[in-house]
Amino acid sequence: MQANPSRPPSWVSFVGGPNAVFPGSKTSTTMRLEAGNYVVLCLIPDKPGVPHVALGMEKPLLVTPAVVAADKEPVPDLIITRSDFHFSLSKPVEAGTHTIQVLNAGSQPHEAVVVKLTPGATAKDFIAAFEPGAAGPPPGQVLGGIVGLDRGGHGFFQAHFEQASTG
Repeated sequence: MQANPSRPPSWVSFVGGPNAVFPGSKTSTTMRLEAGNYVVLCLIPDKPGVPHVALGMEKPLLVTPAVVAADKEPVPDLIITRSDFHFSLSKPVEAGTHTIQVLNAGSQPHEAVVVKLTPGATAKDFIAAFEPGAAGPPPGQVLGGIVGLDRGGHGFFQAHFEQASTG
């Protein structure tokens, strides 16, 4: 990572996990991890572009074999399928709390984050808030998501969608 902070080593496998939320918020993600050694890390870069993991933001995680039968995966009521540079939804999203399954059908690791945009803001406005020199908070609130999953990987998260106001 220190030699090339913009690209993780080829031996890294992405198994997912909860995506970023704003201070004071919380999220929940369900992932099935095989017994073994993992690392929890942050790939978000600092202002000069160095990923936080290269600055020490990592923690080893040991997953031991289950003593009892593993729980069944949640039953999703919405599926987000990611392919290379494209998202598709299994159905339109209605107001309420949803269990969302994220599938990576792409050829490389992908992540998904769901953001409720501030009224009048666009996705481009939200993304621009993370560019160097941007001032102020991003115009939206992260509802949940899953960080990088390798090709064929999947995971689950819950998010609550509010009823749109009709003005």
